[in-house]
Amino acid sequence: FRRLDPHETWHEHGADTVRNVATKGKGTPLVYLSHTQNQKKDPLTYEQKVKFAKTFFGNVGQKSKEKTVMQIAQELDKKYDNLVMVVGADRLSEFKRLLNNYNGKEYSFDSIKIVSAGDRDPDADDVTGMSASKMRKLAAEGDFGEFKKGVPKATMARALYDATRQGLSVHERFA
Repeated sequence: FRRLDPHETWHEHGADTVRNVATKGKGTPLVYLSHTQNQKKDPLTYEQKVKFAKTFFGNVGQKSKEKTVMQIAQELDKKYDNLVMVVGADRLSEFKRLLNNYNGKEYSFDSIKIVSAGDRDPDADDVTGMSASKMRKLAAEGDFGEFKKGVPKATMARALYDATRQGLSVHERFA
């Protein structure tokens, strides 16, 4: 379950981790997207998030009417016996507590496992240093060159940049 707003290379790393964990466990890799949209932190519409997720990550990106992690767990409970959730290292304990507290009440999985996608290093120059916050800032500042470096597929950089700027209500001005 990710905001992906906008999509960037750390998110691609997360999707790859989901695929790897699913393959090792003989599971189904799925990435669900947040429906949240606002001008400041979530400039893309849900439909845009889904479109870009499928472009960048393939069929791993899921479209669902469910809007919360709990609702998604309930949806998955109808199809699967075990749940494995991949999250950033900083969110491990939060999701472990949340999902296990409601197991047997809101849904019933035989097991729930929370796996880390790794640590993000905001100062790094590689994929671990990228963040959606940085991408939004670059889009707002009109820095397409740097924005493009953080996009999983360069061929989609302009479309994602334009959609992000539109969602942020950034308008070009010429003197």
